[in-house]
Amino acid sequence: MAMPTFASAGQQKIAFLGTEDKNAMWIANLDGTKARRFPSNWSGPEVSPDGTWLAFTIVSETPETHIAATNLVTGKTTIFKDVPGRNCSGPVWSHHGDQISFSASAGGIRDLMIMKSDGADVRSSRAFRGHSSTLYSYCWGPDDASFFSQDMSYLYQFSLNGKLMKEWDIRKMTGGATMTSSSRLDLSPDTRRLVFDTANGTAYTTYVLDLEKDTAKPVPIAKGFFASQPQWLNDEELVCKVASEDNNKIGIYRLKTDGSGQTLVMKNAWWPSVSRVP
Repeated sequence: MAMPTFASAGQQKIAFLGTEDKNAMWIANLDGTKARRFPSNWSGPEVSPDGTWLAFTIVSETPETHIAATNLVTGKTTIFKDVPGRNCSGPVWSHHGDQISFSASAGGIRDLMIMKSDGADVRSSRAFRGHSSTLYSYCWGPDDASFFSQDMSYLYQFSLNGKLMKEWDIRKMTGGATMTSSSRLDLSPDTRRLVFDTANGTAYTTYVLDLEKDTAKPVPIAKGFFASQPQWLNDEELVCKVASEDNNKIGIYRLKTDGSGQTLVMKNAWWPSVSRVP
């Protein structure tokens, strides 16, 4: 399958879902130029660190879902069908861009799978199998040698073979909030901080966890608005979905971790993913 080419030099890329077109998947330059829309059954976009690939989930008319990736230079799309499990979703690029992790389900068993970016060497992390509750929101750890995940109550760091390395009590860190199955995790480029979002009733908050001090601080946002679905833009800035309390105003904003510099990136959009290298 071939699509028009999207990559252009000199800018970071941002992929997102649009609220005005049945949550269609888009990619554009960070300044909003050269925006392109994808087929309606493509969802959950994740841009590779160098901005040349876009991984996502394909939802079909059957119960099956598949992981796929589009080369943004050539426009060619590869659907990874030869992987264990009939329901695959949630692709996440490794920091070096040579591996993709994703969730797979088969026979009622859910697992976190890892494969090379070309679909080769598919293997299980085994973390899901040994954990008593369902894990969500995984992201790669420093040097792609571990990964982070959460079960709504605790945040975890596992080795790639599923060994628990560290855990954090989310309620204790946040003063009572918990994460959800759709919360996001992302490691800062300098690997010192982890950003995540929580829910406390209908209120959503984004936190930055200092991995050296084991302390989490909320990212301030304007009164009457919530920040969620955070991703690092660089070591000082984030991109987040920012929505009003009544959810009538939604957009993707960039802002610093202290809440300053809040700037609209894309209106009527959510679920941002950004490349790290222009």
